Amino acid sequence: HQQAAAVADRYGSVRQTYSDWKTRTDRALAVYAGELPVVWPDKSVSTGLPKVPNLVQIAADDRSRLIASATPSLMVPPLSGRDKAKQEAERREHILTGYWDRNRMKTLTSRWGHDLMFSGLSAVRVLADTDKPKDERFPLYQRLAPRWCYPSPMFAQGPWVDDMLVVYEEQWADVARKFKAEVSSGALLKKDLKGKDRVRVIQFYDNTDFGVLCTLPGARKDPGDPRASGELWLIEPTKHGLKHCPVLIGTRATPDGIYRGEFDNALALMHVWNRLVTM
Repeated sequence: HQQAAAVADRYGSVRQTYSDWKTRTDRALAVYAGELPVVWPDKSVSTGLPKVPNLVQIAADDRSRLIASATPSLMVPPLSGRDKAKQEAERREHILTGYWDRNRMKTLTSRWGHDLMFSGLSAVRVLADTDKPKDERFPLYQRLAPRWCYPSPMFAQGPWVDDMLVVYEEQWADVARKFKAEVSSGALLKKDLKGKDRVRVIQFYDNTDFGVLCTLPGARKDPGDPRASGELWLIEPTKHGLKHCPVLIGTRATPDGIYRGEFDNALALMHVWNRLVTM
């Protein structure tokens, strides 16, 4: 319970620091989706599809396809010049290529390209695919949406991070279905939560453990209730057995080290152009 409270408190402390970055990312994604606000002379605001070519969308899609078309060279250098070391390096290259193919990385690289352009950050989680039998649990590469990510230390440049919080909101029915085995023991929650209630899910990863926490609304105030703080473990802290945090990041280089997308400066031009044509 103390660790659950510590994770929830940490999210509360980093959320404010990253709030400006999250706002900029959401603003750019809204323009990509065609949601452009227009301020009229009477100060009223209307939002709709742009009346001009959506240059942000055109540029992002074109460049993400270009990124996905380039296949990187997966190379593992030998530890020495001996023949045995070279054979072992070649074997590791074949294994790595197999992981790459099984995870359909061309699709992921396209989405990572979008992430870097819109937020300045891309993130991947690498853990064994526990949905498979033990002898088939190959590493699963999962893209993490930057708008959900809170890396530590603040604005880490990566690829390694000390720890990572991944925070999003979802309807309780979807959360319960996704973590069916884990929440089945908490039947009393059904009395307090309806399927459409939205709850906050907090995934945390560091160099030793990973876990998933759910923050519940309207928790009981009885100090004897283990849910008094409003936190429920969906996945208890689990040792992942790796030497590093299983989440790695890539970032765009910026002068101040703050995460910034490539379209921040173009949004003002898009808004002015769209407003002139609309009016």
